[in-house]
Amino acid sequence: MNRRLVVCLFGAIISALVAAVSAVAAGWGLLAGLAVYSGVGSVALIVLAVALPQRAPALLRWRRRPALA
Repeated sequence: MNRRLVVCLFGAIISALVAAVSAVAAGWGLLAGLAVYSGVGSVALIVLAVALPQRAPALLRWRRRPALA
């Protein structure tokens, strides 16, 4: 599985859970908490997927360097 995707998914789940728990604790109710969870999770997933840099792992970058001759 793609490591970058897993990081994005976990980040989105954590931020959505925090937002949903905060909404329920504020007294908005479970249905509003579910809506907040869904909305924040979707937006966070998109933001994380766009914001995280697309870099090759360090080992692959090291192997691609041209040899000094």
